[in-house]
Amino acid sequence: MIKINKAIFDSRLVKILKDLAWNKKPKEQYAWLLGKHDSNNAYIYDLIYDSQAVQTNTRVEPNADYFIKSYKQKQRLLPDTCLRILSWFHTHPINNPSEIDIKSQEDFRKIYQPSFMTFINYNNLDMKCFDVINGKAIEIPYETGFIPDDKKRKS
Repeated sequence: MIKINKAIFDSRLVKILKDLAWNKKPKEQYAWLLGKHDSNNAYIYDLIYDSQAVQTNTRVEPNADYFIKSYKQKQRLLPDTCLRILSWFHTHPINNPSEIDIKSQEDFRKIYQPSFMTFINYNNLDMKCFDVINGKAIEIPYETGFIPDDKKRKS
């Protein structure tokens, strides 16, 4: 299992995520977060917002067909950019993942490695990242900043 020790988010992307959380509350939101990783860190600098997801005040169900179509289009538009799926983003009225989120991350990890989940509390805009190890959510540290183009290019 590949493990991410720290997530580094492009600060412009974090602003977009927080705007989504705040402006769409109390409906829960969902997006796939894209970027590149090295042996220790994940660099997150792009997203696919799931505008087709089923959203309620207590859950969100992603639309896989919309994601696949959007992902292929993004790959065509940015052919030199590494766009690995590294995380999924979800808004919540609380700061921690639910049991359903923990199970979702376990399933997500079976397909995408490395991977982690990112949450923003839509009430206070607090952001947290988690991985799931042995059925428990473990917080991953993150930071925001500028991610240079050389970190985005395909290897």
